[in-house]
Amino acid sequence: MPERHSRRVERGPRPYLKAELSTQEMRLKQMGAKIEVINSFLCYIRFEVDGVKVKYVYNLNRKGQFFLERVTPYPQPAGTFDSEKDVVESIRNDIAQIKQLARSSHFKELIDMNSDLRFLARRLDSICLYYDVKPEDIATIRDSLEHLHGVFDAIRGHSDRVYFDTEPFCLDREGEVPPDREDD
Repeated sequence: MPERHSRRVERGPRPYLKAELSTQEMRLKQMGAKIEVINSFLCYIRFEVDGVKVKYVYNLNRKGQFFLERVTPYPQPAGTFDSEKDVVESIRNDIAQIKQLARSSHFKELIDMNSDLRFLARRLDSICLYYDVKPEDIATIRDSLEHLHGVFDAIRGHSDRVYFDTEPFCLDREGEVPPDREDD
C-alpha cells in the first residue's frame, strides 16, 4: 500500500487572495490609480444597548490614525482619531447617546428617517452620475436641502437638549467638515 503523506490544504479564498489583490492592483494602476498598500487591522465592536444592537468598525489609516464608523443601528462616520484611547472615548459617548435615543418614543421612526436620508444621498449620486442634470434641477435640490437645514435649525432652537457630555459636532453649518469629507 502506498505511503500517504499528510499535507495541509487551504480552502476558501485564502490561497488565491494575494493573486487576486495583485490582479486588482494592476487593473487599478492601468486606470491611473496610485496605490499604497499598508498592513493594517480592522476591528469590529459589538454592543447591545437597551435591546438595540450597536456595532462599530475601525481601522488604521496610512497616517497612523484610527478611522471609526458606527455601523448599526445606522451607519455614521465618527471621524479619525490619533489613539485607541480616543476611539474608546468616542464609542463611550456614542453609546451614551444611543441609550438616550433608545428611550425616545420615536426611536424607530428616527432610525427609518436616517435610512431615508442615506438613500437620498445615494439617489443624488446616481442621478448626477447617470444623467445630465439641468441647472434648474440642481437649484431645486439645493433649495430642498436648505429647507431641510432650516428645519434642523428650528428643531434645535425649540427642543430641550438631553446630552451634555460632549458638544455636537455637526449642528452648525459654518466651518464644519463632516467626518466623511476629511482627508485620510
